[in-house]
Amino acid sequence: MKCEDCRFWSEMIAGGRNGAVEAMCLNEKGPLRHRMTTERNGCQFGRDAPFGAIDAPGNGGAYNKPV
Repeated sequence: MKCEDCRFWSEMIAGGRNGAVEAMCLNEKGPLRHRMTTERNGCQFGRDAPFGAIDAPGNGGAYNKPV
C-alpha cells in the first residue's frame, strides 16, 4: 500500500520538500516507522484510512482495533 493511502501516514507531522509531500510514518510495525517519507513510498504493513490518518484532529478512537 502506498503511504498516501495509509492511516499511519501522519497528518500532523508533515511538510513539503522538493515539490513532494512528506509525513512521518506512525506504524510501529513498518520499515519506515518514525521516519519522514513521501506519499510514493509504501510497505506491506499499511492499512486503509477510511477515517483519515490516526493522528488527524478529532479522530481520537476512530481506529480502536490493534493492527
